[in-house]
Amino acid sequence: MANEPQPLYHYCPTEALVSIIRNKSIRLSDVSLSSDYLEGKWITEVISDLCKTHGLDHEKTVFLMEKIERLLDWGGAAVFCLSEVGDRLSQWRGYADDGQGFSIGFNKEYFEKLGDIRLKRSEENGSNEKSFGLVKILYEKSAQLDSLEDIFQGVAKSLNDGAMRFGRYTILGQPSDDEKKAHRKSFHEFTSWSFMFLFKCYELKNPAFEEEKEWRLQSFLGRHLNSDGTIENGFLQHMDFNAKSDRIVPFLEIPLEEIGVPPIREVIVGPKNITPTAYVSEMLRMNDFEFDRVIKSTASYR
Repeated sequence: MANEPQPLYHYCPTEALVSIIRNKSIRLSDVSLSSDYLEGKWITEVISDLCKTHGLDHEKTVFLMEKIERLLDWGGAAVFCLSEVGDRLSQWRGYADDGQGFSIGFNKEYFEKLGDIRLKRSEENGSNEKSFGLVKILYEKSAQLDSLEDIFQGVAKSLNDGAMRFGRYTILGQPSDDEKKAHRKSFHEFTSWSFMFLFKCYELKNPAFEEEKEWRLQSFLGRHLNSDGTIENGFLQHMDFNAKSDRIVPFLEIPLEEIGVPPIREVIVGPKNITPTAYVSEMLRMNDFEFDRVIKSTASYR
C-alpha cells in the first residue's frame, strides 16, 4: 500500500456520495456549465502568446484565432472533477455543500484501467459507448505553452506554406495548378493541426484555480454543424439530465464496473458533516465496495 499512488479526490454533497455508492456509477457533466466561465476557452490566451512569441503576423494570427473559436463552438466535453488534495477548506466550501458533504478518494489506477477497457470495447464493437481519459490540469503558463508548442509549430508551418490562400483566388491572381495543389495540402494540414488544439483545451485552466490541483475524467462531445450554420447538439441524445438550482446539466452515466481494481480507496467526512465514520464504512461494505479507510476532515470549520 505504501507504493500505491495517492488517491484522487472528488468533493461532493452528501446526496451525491449516496448516489455513487448505491448506483455504483459516476456522472461526467457538461463542462460548459461549470463555475469557470473560461472553461475550455483559456487555451486562446495561450495560443495568442505563442503567436506573439513566434512572430506570427497579424493576418495569420486572426485567421488562426477565428479557426480556434469555430472549433471551440463545435467541441465540448463531459468531465468528472478530481483533486490531488482531499481535505482542503476552499474545496469543501466550493464543491461539498460548504463542508457538509464528503471527499471520495478514488483509485487512480482504476480510472486508467476502466478508460482503456471502455475505449477498447467501443473500438471492437463499433458501439456508441463513450470512452474517457484521465488528465492532469495544467495551470502554470510555461507548462501550458510547452504543451501546445509542437501543435503550434505544425499550424505555423502550414500557414507559412500557403494554407490561407487555398480557395481565396481572384480572376487577376490565379495561381498555377501545382500552386493550388500545394495550397490545398497546406490547408488540410492546417485544419488537422488546429483540430489537435481541441483535444488540449480542457487540460488548461486559468492559474487562479491552481490551488484546486485538479485532475479530471473527460469525454469529448461533438456538436453537429448544419448546412445553414446552426449547431445541433446531437450528443445530448446519449446523455441524461440533472437539475441544479439555476441550471439543467447534461451528464454521462459511467458504471463503476468490477475490473479487478477497487474504485474507492477512502472517504473523508466533511468538517460540518455529522455522520459517524462507522455509518459510512457500513454503507460501503453493504454495497460491496472494498476500501482502506473512512476518516473525518481535519479542517476546523463550522
